[in-house]
Amino acid sequence: MTSGTYLSPSVANLVLDGYFQRTRADPEINELDGLSKREREVLKLIADGHSSAAIAKAVHISPRTVDTHRHNLRKKLDIHSIAGLTKFAVRLGLTST
Repeated sequence: MTSGTYLSPSVANLVLDGYFQRTRADPEINELDGLSKREREVLKLIADGHSSAAIAKAVHISPRTVDTHRHNLRKKLDIHSIAGLTKFAVRLGLTST
């Protein structure tokens, strides 16, 4: 016998509606959805305190590409400093520390 939680269709719809309303209402979640997988990865490494050179080595791209990702992150998220990007990532739980 498997264990699990079972919801009637009407209750499941209420739960999902509530989830989607919170997601749409939370601009940080929506902003994160606008980032590419690589941008999220770079954002996490920035928030963990890594330099462009260290990030480049970790994800096998050039330091200049890392700088381009930093620029794109600041533009997409409308955050104008590395400290701001770090605070954003910490709020969303993206850091490993």
